[in-house]
Amino acid sequence: MLDLNKIDKYVINLKSRKDRLDHIKKEFEYAKWNFNLFEAIDTGSYEGCALSHVEVAKIAKERDLDYVMVFEDDIFFMPYGLKLLSECLSELESKEWNLFHLAPSIHRRINYSSGNLVDLSAEHPPKRPSDRGIYGLSAYIYKKSLCDEIVKWDTVDGDLWANPATQKPIDALFDEYIYPNFQSYCAKLPIVTQIMDHSTINNGVWN
Repeated sequence: MLDLNKIDKYVINLKSRKDRLDHIKKEFEYAKWNFNLFEAIDTGSYEGCALSHVEVAKIAKERDLDYVMVFEDDIFFMPYGLKLLSECLSELESKEWNLFHLAPSIHRRINYSSGNLVDLSAEHPPKRPSDRGIYGLSAYIYKKSLCDEIVKWDTVDGDLWANPATQKPIDALFDEYIYPNFQSYCAKLPIVTQIMDHSTINNGVWN
């Protein structure tokens, strides 16, 4: 089974949010993990968030990492989270996969799979007008096969993904391009979730 202790972990944190850095340090102490701090790119908008995830992918590519774990600084582990994560990784041993999401925010109908895993890349019911997609990048693991794909966020044109004027957030890259084309999974329950806190990007308190 994949040994998480041997995987490089990056936490994205704005320099101005020491409160969140203090918070995430406690969460990683709980998980008994070390992490690399990535100082988030601050644009005051969703673009800074996207660019931060892109830059971490570039670092992973430069370092030729087989796997990388990426965390935003406002997550906390559910009481059952680490046990469920271990069970999911055990199930992934028998599958081909590129990405495992610890807590996607699902705003559409999906087909649930058997066991602990949900196949985000499966054929799901068509989106209704009120459906948005599968959003959020609070915590995820991916293989180096995705490094070249994540950096396509600001692609102006392309057959499978385009983002003119970078109008789409990075969540949309994953929802519209990564999940449909690169085998991705999550757990049947969230392994982590986000604290109710003031968002620098959205300028409000979100739960």
